[in-house]
Amino acid sequence: MGFLEDLPISAHSKELKETWLEGEDFAVMAPTGSGKSLGLPLLLFQQNLVEGKILIVQPRRVAARCLAQHACKVMDSALGDIVGYHVRFENKTTPETRIIYLTDGMMFRLLQNEKNLAGVELIIFDEFHERSLFMDSSLALVKRLNDLKRIDTRIIVTSATLDLNKVNNYLNANRGISVSAKSYPVSIKYKAPKPKINLSTQVCDCLRAVLSEFEGDVLVFMDGAASIRRTIREISEKLSRYDLEVLPFFGDLSHEAQDRALSPNRKRKVIVSTNLAETSLTIQGVRIVIDTGLAKKYRFDPYRGVNVLLSETISKSAAKQRSGRAGRTSEGMCVRMWSENENSHRKEYEEPEINRLDLAEIYLNLICLGIEPDQLNWFEGPSATSLNLAKSLLIKLGAIDLNSSVSALGFKLAKIPLHPRLGLALLLSEEKGCLSAFALLLSALDFKNPVDLDKRKEFLIEKRSASSDLEALQIAYEKTSATNFNLEFCKSHGVHGGRFREIEKIAILLCSTLGKDFNYSRIDPDTLTFILLKVYPERLAFLENKGTNTYVDYSGNRLQMSKFSVVRGAQWVLAMQVVEKKNRERIILQMEDITEIKICMIRQYLGDELKIDSSLIFDCEAKKAYRRVVEKFGEVIVSQKDEEEIKKESVAKAYACAIASGDLKLKYWNQEVDEFLARIYFVSNHFSEYGIEEFNQDAKSFVLEDICSTFEKWKEIRSARVLDFIHSFYGKTALDIINAMAPVSFQLGPQAKPFILRYEFPKVYLSAPIQKFYDINDHPKIGNGQIRISLEMLAPNGRVAQCTEDLSGFWEGSYQTVKKELAGRYPKHEWR
Repeated sequence: MGFLEDLPISAHSKELKETWLEGEDFAVMAPTGSGKSLGLPLLLFQQNLVEGKILIVQPRRVAARCLAQHACKVMDSALGDIVGYHVRFENKTTPETRIIYLTDGMMFRLLQNEKNLAGVELIIFDEFHERSLFMDSSLALVKRLNDLKRIDTRIIVTSATLDLNKVNNYLNANRGISVSAKSYPVSIKYKAPKPKINLSTQVCDCLRAVLSEFEGDVLVFMDGAASIRRTIREISEKLSRYDLEVLPFFGDLSHEAQDRALSPNRKRKVIVSTNLAETSLTIQGVRIVIDTGLAKKYRFDPYRGVNVLLSETISKSAAKQRSGRAGRTSEGMCVRMWSENENSHRKEYEEPEINRLDLAEIYLNLICLGIEPDQLNWFEGPSATSLNLAKSLLIKLGAIDLNSSVSALGFKLAKIPLHPRLGLALLLSEEKGCLSAFALLLSALDFKNPVDLDKRKEFLIEKRSASSDLEALQIAYEKTSATNFNLEFCKSHGVHGGRFREIEKIAILLCSTLGKDFNYSRIDPDTLTFILLKVYPERLAFLENKGTNTYVDYSGNRLQMSKFSVVRGAQWVLAMQVVEKKNRERIILQMEDITEIKICMIRQYLGDELKIDSSLIFDCEAKKAYRRVVEKFGEVIVSQKDEEEIKKESVAKAYACAIASGDLKLKYWNQEVDEFLARIYFVSNHFSEYGIEEFNQDAKSFVLEDICSTFEKWKEIRSARVLDFIHSFYGKTALDIINAMAPVSFQLGPQAKPFILRYEFPKVYLSAPIQKFYDINDHPKIGNGQIRISLEMLAPNGRVAQCTEDLSGFWEGSYQTVKKELAGRYPKHEWR
């Protein structure tokens, strides 16, 4: 056990023991390399503080597997004896195993039946700062079961970058443990990337510069497998003289390839990794870190209903974790490939997955346990919007009803360790007798492509036409499995035999979840279409532009077909995957793993969801109306038919709509009409007691339809006297009220010429030369004396010299100033 004694966390064994014996849950904040993932459970076991089983929950399968293997070496025991691991489709434990490393997804599955926790005394939620969806959900469930006294299991939450007080408050803990660890200084250098140079090239140039500056191995953080391969290729070509062992490290690699990256090497190593190497796993000998500051993360887009995968910048806490990898055994250095100014604006912590991913699987499992998701005591709860979207999807799938009651189908789906959509696909394929083949397809889609994209068409060369990328995958599997995944055959046909073996293994396990054996035979195209339409109906897309291979889907999104798809020019397609891609600095939605869908199949399986809309269309050039009947699936137009034989009133309505939209103009909808409508508005709002309604959109539509139904030819409609129709609409009684309360004109004296009134709600204006007001003492009013007219007094040049609503006040006040100015400029006019 000398290894344990050397771990920094061992220096806190007394504090750990005291905290444990207090009988409470608690949190541990421990820096990278302190031994929290490995030393903490082993110390608790070694000191006999925990008599039952210890579960250590990890956010990644690789971490769970590697930590368990390392712990077995420390304990000098075989895997599965004292220490084991349990990840999806791989269980290396026995009933006697005391310390079990498992993924957060497996932990969540175990919690679906509390009996699975029998004998478990402690659950450690490790690397909690990553805030994975299943980690948050599992912690909330364990806490609930403890609070209800249905289990008696202690909780420890650990992380290198933890808000200790916040976690302790959630756990109702009096205190937590902050582990200090001896670490060596890591010098941080910022190097902003050059915008027009490939990132892998810049990483290679950076590596060349630091290799001679520091000794030790190098850890390079990239954002994904594709960029890792590009970077390794660049390093191998440009830095061959350094005799380096350049190794990739990411989740889809085989166990052997992952172990090779973690193991010591006689050569100087350069490990090019995703954020997989950011936490949990220790890579000995690393003294240099080159950090691009990027990571690929899934984010659910509620408008498209898909989890999209794009590179995002990492948080400050993640950057700290990465740089810490260089200071484990001696001084190190970290080059951050972004500016110091940009660093100051980055987020402190990673955004929890519960705020950015689809929650349907979590929602269904909680409802099956009788738990309303919004009632669970979360560390940080999901938004109401996310929960509502999950509920809506489950209702569409038939898993729950509007009252969140779980159906028989829902309970079946909850038992399948997959997203409910995929679980439904498996159940349907079982009904259709093609479970094994569809399980294989689902497994393949969960992996990096087992067949090089540009090689898929070669497997369909014997067929006259290709209708599905999934068919190419099936044929590739059939041909390669027939050779027992022969390496030479695989290489010559662009097939990754190792991946296909893993895919086959997972397909076998998927079949076993339904109690079935794996017995592969290719899926009939019509059966495949049936399953896809039932599970992914909203992924149906129609060809909008054949030249650019652009499609439009249920929600009206524009989608691009992958250039590697074997399906070309099909009118209707359904994509198993829709991902965001960058294309010439523009984000596009790209369909992958596509199947052609026949229109007859759409009608057969989605007939109930097709909606028929009928609308009147007017051809302004031909002055012709017709009815357009459109059959739609969401925003996708399935069929469209124009009917020219329509009723007279429909023609009138079409003309009216074209006039209302501005496509056609009426000759006599003029200023006279607008002035009358202004008077109506004035009376309607100032004198509501008379019940004169405004000339709103409904009134306008009525009058326009009246005009258009009175005449048949456009020439007659165009020349209609609009004001006469509006007068007719209101009737004599209303017109009398309007004329009385809002007259067209006003006389300033018995013998005076009337002046036109201008109505601009809420005021009414009268414009006249200033001399016309000399003999007026009382301020002019309308509306039975209730509304004062705003008087615009005009100078001899016709411009407003003064505007007033208090005539007597004007004579006694500012008139003399106005008079003095105007009389000097216009001496020939009368000035009193």
